[in-house]
Amino acid sequence: MTNEFFLGVILFFILAFRKIYSDDCPEIYKRYSTNHSYCKPKNSSCNILRSYLTQGEIDQVLSLHNSFRSTIATQQEASNKLPPAANMLQMEYDGELAAVAQNYADQCIYAHDCPSCRRVPNFGVGQNIAIQRLTGNNLSPPQPDWSFAVGDWFEEIVYFSPNLICNFQPPNGGGEYRHFTQLIWARTFRIGCGYTMFQHGNTYTRLYICNYGPAGNTYGSCVYDQGPACSACPENTCCGEYCAGGPSAPGLCKRINNEPPRVPPPQPNLFYCDFTHP
Repeated sequence: MTNEFFLGVILFFILAFRKIYSDDCPEIYKRYSTNHSYCKPKNSSCNILRSYLTQGEIDQVLSLHNSFRSTIATQQEASNKLPPAANMLQMEYDGELAAVAQNYADQCIYAHDCPSCRRVPNFGVGQNIAIQRLTGNNLSPPQPDWSFAVGDWFEEIVYFSPNLICNFQPPNGGGEYRHFTQLIWARTFRIGCGYTMFQHGNTYTRLYICNYGPAGNTYGSCVYDQGPACSACPENTCCGEYCAGGPSAPGLCKRINNEPPRVPPPQPNLFYCDFTHP
């Protein structure tokens, strides 16, 4: 099947979401927030020249994320400051996350929306954002540069301390690293992104937004479990060249079927509800 076919499928689902809910915000989204990002119309004051990702860009986003996650899992990152990850999941693309991210990107706002504003039925949603501006006369509209966006998030590793791997805390007066930790959060395995390029005067702005599920950056939790790569893969995942449907990315735990990875509940706990299983 061609890339054009897969692009058509992705665009069909995104446009179908918009068509179904264009006149009425889904009730489930209304329950999450009266200001849900999916339910907002495009910013009419924003001169949007391009929205959405092509299939090639979707493939690139996935490849970049899994490559960076693999580098951490197998302890191949250049600075070698972090230990390997035993339970790092391989990421997959999610059309619903992408639809919500795209609607928010079309607001032309460089700021995070609220957690309940991006939530979807299957899980809470994390978010990374990036922006590029290009100013000058007689410029051609620039192309998206996802290597810049995802690479920029990963470079926050310089501000992240290994002491926080199993006791995540927000930055306290130092540099920002929460885009980095969301990118490598082991239990996150779904991603969907939005892209908008808009023009104001002689300035082109490229806005990148990726939504992640289940959300990472949970205070007090582990970014990942430390240990040899793939030594603690959750149930319903596999690792290596003999995975069903093709090999996993090096050091990553790949989902076997349509069921979510069966992640052990946090310990200690009195009550634990898992809404990812029927």
